[in-house]
Order: sequence, then structure tokens, then C-alpha cells
Amino acid sequence: MTRYEKARHWIDGQWLDSGRTGMSIDPATGEEIGEYAEATADDAQHAVDVAKRVFDTTDWKRDRRLRARVLNKMATTWPPASRHARKTCSRSS
Repeated sequence: MTRYEKARHWIDGQWLDSGRTGMSIDPATGEEIGEYAEATADDAQHAVDVAKRVFDTTDWKRDRRLRARVLNKMATTWPPASRHARKTCSRSS
């Protein structure tokens, strides 16, 4: 079994944990492959508040090149577990 670092929430440029943890299961094998932070209502509200602030105070909503740059950078620099999750999810689709 390959285990990965616990997945946390990416909010406001920081990896954040929560008080609860869930288990990630590979849908193709049923194997436990890692843990993730289960969001609370407060975690979700914090993420919404940050997203609204960024949307209202930056060029994010108008500049598609900025969005593409940021999202592409995130895809190439996030931890290997994120790449594994994408591969696992695409395999089960």
C-alpha cells in the first residue's frame, strides 16, 4: 500500500488542517491510500470569505490569463499526492 501525506485545505495561500480526518480510498482497488482533512462549516465559510475577497479586490474575475497562470502553476507545484489523486480520480471515471 502506498500512503501519502495527509491532504489539507488550500485556503488563502496556506495549507490548513481541520479537527477531523477522513480516509481516502482508491476506487479501483478499495485500498486505503491516505487521509484528508474533513472540512467543517467554519472551514467552508472561511474559504468562501477568502474567495470573495480575492474576487472583489484583484483582477482574478477579469483576467483569464492570470487564472490560467495560477492554476497551471498550482498543478505543477502541488505535492505528489495531488498528482496521484488526479490519476486515481481519472482512472475511476
